[in-house]
Amino acid sequence: MPRPTPYVGRTQRSKPIWLMISIIWMEMIHYSWFIQVNESYAYFSNGAEISNEMD
Repeated sequence: MPRPTPYVGRTQRSKPIWLMISIIWMEMIHYSWFIQVNESYAYFSNGAEISNEMD
């Protein structure tokens, strides 16, 4: 019984670190994807506005 206790303590100690790393990684991917979508949306909306003004 005393053998799995240090393993459980180690997993509980390293769990939040991997959780934070995965959350930060996912947030970075989501943030970069969000910026790309916003830039493309702004580009298309500006292009449509410019084409409407030219017409």
